[in-house]
Amino acid sequence: DKPKKELFPGDPMETRFSQIPESRNKMVRTEMFGQLYRIKREARATLMKDNRTKTKAGIQFEKKEPRSIDKMRRPDDTLLPPEGDEEIRREDEIDEFAAYFKNETTPKLMVTTQPDPTIKMKHFIKEMVSIIPNSHYFKRESYQLKDMTEYAVENEFTDLLVWQYNRTTQKPSGLYITHLPHGPTSYWRITRCKLGSQIKGSVKCNTGENPELILNNFDTQLGHRLARQLSSLFPQTPNFRGRRNITFHNQRDYVFFRHYRYQFKDNGSRCALAEIGPRFTMKCRYLQHGTLNAREGEYEFIWRPDLQVDRKRFFV
Repeated sequence: DKPKKELFPGDPMETRFSQIPESRNKMVRTEMFGQLYRIKREARATLMKDNRTKTKAGIQFEKKEPRSIDKMRRPDDTLLPPEGDEEIRREDEIDEFAAYFKNETTPKLMVTTQPDPTIKMKHFIKEMVSIIPNSHYFKRESYQLKDMTEYAVENEFTDLLVWQYNRTTQKPSGLYITHLPHGPTSYWRITRCKLGSQIKGSVKCNTGENPELILNNFDTQLGHRLARQLSSLFPQTPNFRGRRNITFHNQRDYVFFRHYRYQFKDNGSRCALAEIGPRFTMKCRYLQHGTLNAREGEYEFIWRPDLQVDRKRFFV
């Protein structure tokens, strides 16, 4: 085989790019782009190898900050400052969730599904009820959500969770969270759900202890309100001896739910996380004043596809 002819013999990168549009042959242009791609890939591999060598040798060098969509986020007036906002702090003292953060009220959850849940859905609900303290499952049967909401208020439940599922995949597809008795109500789309038994290397633990709760990157006013609603589902008095951790991690408006257990090694000098499960991804579709009312409800936020045409714009 004859060696391929170099199309850019010794030319700098800028000159190479300028020469590509001059060629009117599509095959030649394709080969030019292929050679440029290989040259850039080899240069990147060489640079990474040199940086690893310098790191092992203890040589200091300038590290460039990687560009990501998160770091190129568009400016937003609703972003909260890192030190907090006095107005938001005053609102937190009188909002619907204030009693929970003052330990004046203990969460009591009513959990149900849409009618006729599948076997996979029942297994998922069993795991969720076991990991959320003081949650109780009720069969939906033929009851309307309005009747179940009234029943939950009469029996002093603090929140109503209604899980939806996909008939084809038989997995969770949506979640309504209604704070009782006066709201608010949020709806989340659920994707990428896995039970604990489906996670490779998952562990089991006693779920009777109150877990530690971690919420990351809820940086806007909307995100702050959603974070308080998610926090109010769990007791605010974690038992650290149980070594359980539940995390809601927000990244690009997708909230990742994870359930971990701390594993201490070397007499407590090292710590690792072992996943218990389940795991799933949430995306907020809307936040509504009051209890569930799809027709006459007043919405604080509604997600629409045209709102996020720009990938660098986030709301949570």
